Amino acid sequence: MAVHRFSMLLLMWLFVCIQLALPFDQVPAILDRSLEVPPFQSIRIRPAYNGNICILFKAKRLAIRYRNNTFLDLTERVFGPNASVDTKSSVCTKEKATLSLHLGDVEDIKGLVIRLQMSNTFYESVGQNWFTLDSVHIHYNWTHEATFNATEVYAPATYSYHCQHVSSLQKYDTFLVPSSYTDSSANWHITFTDFQIQAFNVQSNKFASASDCATFFTPAILMGLITSLILLLVLAYALHMVVHLKHIDRYEEHKTTVYFPHELTRSSMEVSESKNVVQHLNQELKEAHDQVNAGKQKCVELQGLLEEEKRASKHQTEESGKQMKILQTQLQKLQNEIENLRDQKDSTILSMRQDAHAVQEEMQVLRRSLDKAAAERENEVSTLKGNLATVTNELEKWQLAAKKYEREIDSLQANHQQQNQQKDKAAKQQASELEKLKRDCESLQIECASLRSEREQFAAQQQKEKNSLQSECTSLRTEKDQHLRKLQQLEKELDSCKKQSAGLSSTTEALEKARLELEKCLSAEKEEHQNDSSQLHNQLEQCKTRTKELQKEYEEMQAELSGFKEKCEQMEQEKQSLSLDLQQCQASLKSLQEKSSQCGIMLSDRGDNADWHSISVFAVSGKMDQVDARCRVRFSAAMDLDVVTLFAIAAGMLAVPLLLFMAFYMLWPSSLIKVYFWYWRHTLGLQVYYADCRGYRFCYSSRGRPCIRPSILMLHDFSTHKDTWLSMIKYLPKQLHLLCVDMPGHEGTTRTSAEDYSIQGQFVETIHLNRKPFHLVGTSMGGNVAGVYAACYPADLCSMTLICPTGVKYTSNTKCDKQMHKSELTEPMLGIFLIPSTPQEMEDMLKLCSYVRFKVPQQVVDVSGAFLLAEALPNCRVDLLENCGHSVVMERPRSTAKLILDFIISQQILRNTTTRKKF
Repeated sequence: MAVHRFSMLLLMWLFVCIQLALPFDQVPAILDRSLEVPPFQSIRIRPAYNGNICILFKAKRLAIRYRNNTFLDLTERVFGPNASVDTKSSVCTKEKATLSLHLGDVEDIKGLVIRLQMSNTFYESVGQNWFTLDSVHIHYNWTHEATFNATEVYAPATYSYHCQHVSSLQKYDTFLVPSSYTDSSANWHITFTDFQIQAFNVQSNKFASASDCATFFTPAILMGLITSLILLLVLAYALHMVVHLKHIDRYEEHKTTVYFPHELTRSSMEVSESKNVVQHLNQELKEAHDQVNAGKQKCVELQGLLEEEKRASKHQTEESGKQMKILQTQLQKLQNEIENLRDQKDSTILSMRQDAHAVQEEMQVLRRSLDKAAAERENEVSTLKGNLATVTNELEKWQLAAKKYEREIDSLQANHQQQNQQKDKAAKQQASELEKLKRDCESLQIECASLRSEREQFAAQQQKEKNSLQSECTSLRTEKDQHLRKLQQLEKELDSCKKQSAGLSSTTEALEKARLELEKCLSAEKEEHQNDSSQLHNQLEQCKTRTKELQKEYEEMQAELSGFKEKCEQMEQEKQSLSLDLQQCQASLKSLQEKSSQCGIMLSDRGDNADWHSISVFAVSGKMDQVDARCRVRFSAAMDLDVVTLFAIAAGMLAVPLLLFMAFYMLWPSSLIKVYFWYWRHTLGLQVYYADCRGYRFCYSSRGRPCIRPSILMLHDFSTHKDTWLSMIKYLPKQLHLLCVDMPGHEGTTRTSAEDYSIQGQFVETIHLNRKPFHLVGTSMGGNVAGVYAACYPADLCSMTLICPTGVKYTSNTKCDKQMHKSELTEPMLGIFLIPSTPQEMEDMLKLCSYVRFKVPQQVVDVSGAFLLAEALPNCRVDLLENCGHSVVMERPRSTAKLILDFIISQQILRNTTTRKKF
């Protein structure tokens, strides 16, 4: 009955498991086929060029919603028996297909049209055509349009595509993403339930086998797996209970009842044998007593050993505690000394920097004063030169005027001579005129003399002015010499200041070296302390294990002692029972003697009769012992069988998860990787979020909140995802605000048909990260994107870290770079780089990979690009890691995290010092 009930329960559990494993909308169909509702008819589109059906489309429910209004169900209008949809404007070609559903006026919406645009593409890498749903358009009110970009809605051309939900709502897997969040697309929502479509290759007017979007980890399948595991546990427990019940039944069947005989049937010939048995039993009793005494002595010895070891372990623990306290005090002293040294170092560095800054300010002030004095002197010299030029011009003008006057005098003298000749000719006639002319000549001579005197006076004045100007020039020259001497003295002072600054720099370098040496000493002391502490911990663990072993041995000995005590008690009880039996036998003997005396039978010796009765009692007890021994053997065999079955069941239970793990590893290895990354995200405190922007749906993981320290945004490499930073994040402080984003087309971030992989700040604007300057980190392709972002939006960043970035023109190219450049020149690539689309491209890729060797120096990205960036960027620091490949984040996570933190801290210190100087 119990087995029957268990089988009924098992059948009920299996039925529940089948219900949970199936989708919830299929369970009623299994329970009652009569309640099945006939499905809606599918839409068939016949193109104009051949007349065959090229599009098959159906859905159990089609609903749209504008903003926060209720959903408008269009299922009856599109798929119902009285459907009023118009599909005449649908178009089919070999490469493109458009399904147009003209619904007309629906409630407040006029001219409602839903269009599904699909494309057919041949992929050479796969060798077959795939059809893709590119976009879904909603036309309403004759002029307005809402566009949704479809993601991950594709299937081979020989298959149909099926998905339980194709929707723009975030509670489902969002396959329809609004093309823009600025127009009306963000105000609409569309949902297809039980969506199935096939295009370009429809045969026999029926849907082909479907390529389902459901992953392995659906809720129904997970519930089925969980219930199957529960059923396995219940089945194992039931088998264990059945086996246990069978063993109990067998044990009860083999039990025998033993009765003491009421009559004595033994003869006098068995007296000798009974005596031997009694002697043998007495010897066994003595041996048992000896064993008990030996066990007691061993227990006493073991207790003494345990007490000694406990004392020794206590002494060792006390000594180790004292040593730990001493080490802790030493550590505290070392930490205090380190802090004092750091404070001294910081104070000395600050004082040196302040002195250097003061010297630089004095030098700048002296240079400014020298520049001002030189400019003033140059202005004075230029003004004096201008005055000299004006004076010389005036002198030249006066000289020209004097020359003119002399020429006039010469001309007048010539005229006078001519007149004298004429007067001589007309001597007498013009006597009166000559006198007049003489008078005029005298007056003219007087005027000439006055002019000459004036000229001499003016020349003397000019000479005086010239002498004064020359004296001023000499004084200016002397002043100039004095200023030059001062300049030389200032230059000497500048040289001395430079020497002092060089000495200060040397002292700072010496201080830095001393700091490095101190850090090395501290690290060595820390390592020694860690080694000592680890040794002490190991010793403590060994002591603990030893004490545990001794405790186990002590417990075992106590158990043995308790067993021996129980045996002794049993032996004493047996002795008491035997004494009672002997007394009963003696009483029976007396009664028998009386009977024998009455019957005429005489016994020679009463002691022999007593022995004979005791022998009979021992014989009866021996039979009972044999029966008990048989029962014990059978019970032990049953227990052994029970243990074997338990081990078999345990092995089966262990085999089930192992088989599941192997199945996942062979069939769905990506699920194991996802579980691994989920575990690390959970342990590191990262949470996954989604952000929609301009047709993209960005997936990113975040930890912490924005604080005083800058946030850190990390961009991954090509063909990787955001979880590649997990190995480095575990070495970063938990107080930092960290963001790891999937680039477009990678992992959780969608991609559009435009194949544009440059984010250009979309993600940063969407999550409002640019409210405060943040630190940007990028590796390889992510470094390229980070550099472009820094060039476009420099105000959004406080600093940036590039790890093996691409897109830099290197001064020296490797063999791999040359071969890649050669292949780009000879055969231009039409597809995406690093993803071959033809067999020839695959062969070229394999040949190219032969040029890549994983050694140091690394041959994929040349190191010279780092120095080019250092020359081009101000305040740039270059760190080179040896014995490391291109994936620095995964190979050296600890060192990369340390370098990034050091750089961020140094930049923050620089910003703080600059702000203090400004104030």
